[in-house]
Amino acid sequence: MNSTLNFLRFVPTAGEETAFFSFELTGVECFLKGPITPKGSLFVQTQNATGTQALRQRVQSSSAINATGGGSFHVGPEAATLEATIDFFIEDANGESTIFGTH
Repeated sequence: MNSTLNFLRFVPTAGEETAFFSFELTGVECFLKGPITPKGSLFVQTQNATGTQALRQRVQSSSAINATGGGSFHVGPEAATLEATIDFFIEDANGESTIFGTH
């Protein structure tokens, strides 16, 4: 892996062969009707380089990031993709943000 980037791995508590979550699609016209249960492992990448101190740390997820990290996110036998951007921050009881870093 690139030494200036951070990859975080997410796995369901009970292991890669258990569900991250489950949801159901419905509707008369829906050809994917039924429960959808993603399993496996999912990698996200920090936007900031290793050692960066900031009030917010952003992570992103994509099929390319998951493949680079070695993730195996899937629904049944089919590979799945989670495209997302998430901002992490730390606030104290007064709502004041704290600087924290990537490592």
